[in-house]
Amino acid sequence: MREGLRRRAVLRARVRRGEGPERGRATEGPHRASGGRRRGLRVRPRPRGRLGRPRREARADPDRRGGMAQRDRRVVRPFLEDVGVGVGHDEVRERRARRVRAGLGREAVLRGRPHRRPRGEPRSRDHRGVQREPAAHGDPRLPRHGRREPRPLVATVRAARRPPVTAAMRRLALPLAFALVALTVMALGPPARGAGPTYVSGEVVGSWTANGTPYIVTGEAFVPATGSLEIGPGVEVRFAAGASLVIHGGLTVRGSDLGPVAFTSNGSATPGAWGGLIVRGSAAIASASIAYATSGVDVEGGSVQGDRLAVLSSRVGLRVNGSSSVVVGRSSFSLNEIAGVSLESAQVAMVRPELSNNGWALSLVSSELTIDNGTISGSAIGDADLAGSRVSLLNTTSSHLFQFHDIDSNVTERWYAHVRVADTFGSPVPMASVAVSGDALPVPLLRATNPEGWAHWIDLAGRVTSTTGSIVPVYGVTAEARGSMASRTSTVVGDTLIPIALPADLTAPVAIAGPDLSATEDLTVSLDASRSTDNDPAFPLGATFTWRFDDAGTAQTLTGRTVPYVFATPGTYSVLLEVTDAAGNPGTDLLLVHVADVTLPVPRIAVPPEAYAGDTIVLDGLASTDNDPSFNETGNFTWTLPSESGTPGGTRRSRRPRSASSLGPPSTSCGSRRRSRRGSRPSGSPGRSGGRWRS
Repeated sequence: MREGLRRRAVLRARVRRGEGPERGRATEGPHRASGGRRRGLRVRPRPRGRLGRPRREARADPDRRGGMAQRDRRVVRPFLEDVGVGVGHDEVRERRARRVRAGLGREAVLRGRPHRRPRGEPRSRDHRGVQREPAAHGDPRLPRHGRREPRPLVATVRAARRPPVTAAMRRLALPLAFALVALTVMALGPPARGAGPTYVSGEVVGSWTANGTPYIVTGEAFVPATGSLEIGPGVEVRFAAGASLVIHGGLTVRGSDLGPVAFTSNGSATPGAWGGLIVRGSAAIASASIAYATSGVDVEGGSVQGDRLAVLSSRVGLRVNGSSSVVVGRSSFSLNEIAGVSLESAQVAMVRPELSNNGWALSLVSSELTIDNGTISGSAIGDADLAGSRVSLLNTTSSHLFQFHDIDSNVTERWYAHVRVADTFGSPVPMASVAVSGDALPVPLLRATNPEGWAHWIDLAGRVTSTTGSIVPVYGVTAEARGSMASRTSTVVGDTLIPIALPADLTAPVAIAGPDLSATEDLTVSLDASRSTDNDPAFPLGATFTWRFDDAGTAQTLTGRTVPYVFATPGTYSVLLEVTDAAGNPGTDLLLVHVADVTLPVPRIAVPPEAYAGDTIVLDGLASTDNDPSFNETGNFTWTLPSESGTPGGTRRSRRPRSASSLGPPSTSCGSRRRSRRGSRPSGSPGRSGGRWRS
């Protein structure tokens, strides 16, 4: 007690002298008087003015106002109040009592961030919950009476530095925001329900949209013969017990993958809780689920086009009575008590259906059913119950559990056969003729192989099951190409691959004459076909190589895998390589040879011996020769006539070996000297006598 009073008195005196805590560096303790350091805190006297008041120092720091920073005031003021400077003893005790009741530690207050000590935690822990270690003996921080007291601490709380925003972060901000929204939508599931419920019964027409969902059918509802009902995506229709939707007119269900339409019970979730969709007119249903009905879709003489249906947990999934206009694709019928599909006097086609875990998968009376690429599995009683009915299963798997009530009923399992035709070395044979015959076919089936040697998707009856048992037909498959023929027999139980090997090599070799060549005349060129290949492992044994081309109007034929040849005439030559393997199969390739002209032509001139001025003379170069046969048609002829001074005069260029030139009338220039026009010589010069020109 005395120690505390003494310390307060010392601090009051120091504050009055201007030596108190200042600018966030205040502290207390006997070690400060001796100039000791602790945690970077120190005490220094404040400078005083002329009248004894503390002098305000000019600071450039904009955060300091009135000579003390705001953060310093937040730290110093609690310290001064704690030691009793500027407040009365009663107020100090009251404030201390309030802090004790609130569970605030003295150090937390001085740090500028309050810390509530958890209830039951010993005071020997600091504000971070770390157990304090007892000070060593002789620690100068201990008071004289040996008890360690809390010491004031000053902390500067600085804001965390924000990382710089780069251009890449800005570019990724918008895509990341969209991705976050998309993930949120996916996590939340389908959109929220509409403003429903909407209660309906009796006559229903028009459109049902997601805004009114769920639609609750409280009683028997029907679409009149002259009306239509359209149900949009995301609509849920709930039926009261025993209620049904009877379609006399038209029904269109436009579900989607993201917004399917649901027909279900409004009460009990048991099979037969409500009637079902009874179609007596026409219905087009897409992307819809039907559950807990007596008959999910009950067709009574109407027509139905269904796609992506899911009928489950009903007594009967699809029931058709007396209709021949029902087509269902990509649908599933599962967990139905009596049957997945029940037909009576009907003809139905189903594409890619899935019938699983039903009582009977199929139940038919005087009906015909075709299933293409379907699956029948997990039937509790059997796959089909037939009375006067026929079922055709095309590329469809089943457990082969059929029940027949008469000799007219049967199940024909049809599968696809794929025939591959190859030659004796295993290479595919394109455009081969394939014929399939058998007792199950009234006439043979004919196909042709594609460039890969396949004849795909040959529909064949693989097994016929009736009351007398199962019959597996045997088929004969024959392939023929270019006089080579082979055949074999096969059964088709399941998707079947039938390979046929012809006894001959029918694959032509690959002739490779190499890249185009460039050469000069009178040099040897090598024609090389060594890169040619064939499917015969013994190639080139027994193969022939023939080179054909035309050289200067003469047909040339060379034989050999590698042949040298000298082209004497410049030009571009088309050389045809024909490679014939040991089986006589030919393969061809074309090679271009460019021969450059490097031989100079031999010029020869023919002109008249003499001519008069004004006459036209013919400069004839037809006698010029060259090794290029097209020289006279493609060569350039340049004629240069000298002037009277002996320097070149007129110049005439022509692609023709002959050129006409005119000797103009005599003219006088520079005194008495006369000169003819282009192509003439001056008067008195050699070769001219009077008015005549001599060559």
